[in-house]
Amino acid sequence: MVCIPLGERPRATQKPYVMGTLNKLKYKQAILYFASKIPLGEQGRVQLYKLLYFLDFNHYHKHQRTVTGDCYLRLDKGPAPSHISEVISEMDAEGLIRERDVPTAPGYAPRKVLETLRECDTSVFGRDELESLEAVIRDYGSLTGAQLTELSHKDPPYLLADYREQIDPEDTWYRYNPELDDAPDPITEALKEVNLAQLVEDRFGKGDE
Repeated sequence: MVCIPLGERPRATQKPYVMGTLNKLKYKQAILYFASKIPLGEQGRVQLYKLLYFLDFNHYHKHQRTVTGDCYLRLDKGPAPSHISEVISEMDAEGLIRERDVPTAPGYAPRKVLETLRECDTSVFGRDELESLEAVIRDYGSLTGAQLTELSHKDPPYLLADYREQIDPEDTWYRYNPELDDAPDPITEALKEVNLAQLVEDRFGKGDE
């Protein structure tokens, strides 16, 4: 079990996270990037939501800023970006993507997936942002929506947020694990070994003795 150092950072509940400026240009290009890297028929909205979440929160963990500027809410199925429907609607109107139905097993409703109609313009991203995009596809691109949802449920920022409230990217601080600093992918590994008891105590207090 990972010991999370406390006392070096204010509690997450002491101040609300203020979302940065929504960068729709980078937001749309990030969606095009992800949709172009996942085989057609697999890139549903649940998967896209989680890839965007890991993009923004992993990037914040390293650089103290997100890529898209969106804020994420804690929902039952994991983190969900607040402006995703608006952005996808604009992209559809602009001829960048389209959402289409793909048949599934007999007796089940078709699955909605995203199809790219334009190539991603990676020139809109800084070098560090492009590295984050590539890392997300490398580390999470082969996971299904269900697997990404399960993984996001183990992430400290998600665990520390209240239901239907904003998830604070500053809580990526709680991912800290010195034992995994030299691992190929410390973030993914750290999410598997979160000290839940300590997180709950830090978030809600010890309760009645």
